[in-house]
Amino acid sequence: MRKQGITLVYCIEEKISPLIETYVKSVGGYLVDNKLTYRKEIKKKNIQQINYPNGYTVEQYKEGIPTAKMNNLAIESGIHSRFNNDPKINSNVFKKLYKTWMYNSVNKTIANEVFIAKDNNNIVGMMTLNKIKNEGRIGLIAVDFLNRGQGIGSSLIHQGELWCISEGLESFQVITQQKNKEACYLYSKNKFILRKSETVYHIWLNN
Repeated sequence: MRKQGITLVYCIEEKISPLIETYVKSVGGYLVDNKLTYRKEIKKKNIQQINYPNGYTVEQYKEGIPTAKMNNLAIESGIHSRFNNDPKINSNVFKKLYKTWMYNSVNKTIANEVFIAKDNNNIVGMMTLNKIKNEGRIGLIAVDFLNRGQGIGSSLIHQGELWCISEGLESFQVITQQKNKEACYLYSKNKFILRKSETVYHIWLNN
């Protein structure tokens, strides 16, 4: 693989055996994530209109370029990600990756829809959505640190469920990290079910 110019290999396993774990570590692999996949079935009769927290609204983002605040929220959404946990990935590279993710979401290259939460005219949260076959998926989701604990995350998720219904989708999925306790609580509170847990290693071939 080195001859092909490949420098980074991902090892992702639901149940990693001690033998594989020992080998991965012996070749310089880093444990970078315990990835959790949450999913819920979309049932139209159980979805009601959104009652937003006082002073907040959720709306489609229609511009083709993200704001600086949206870029900051994108970076915040990845704080617990494997790209920020890997000691060999520079912080600036991690930030550029998530800014690019945000940019390619609003221009609809990798996302079908983007929603923002606003406090008056100030963006305080965002969520990107795409669809794979009959399933809606959250790509990025974040709420500003100063505005957490007020139901904004749940309002974004509820909006995502309404979007899934409008698109005729049957389920809704999101991936997060085991160490991201706030996110895990948010998804459980909104009746997502933990469907899969995976261990992720990064193996750098230029060690």
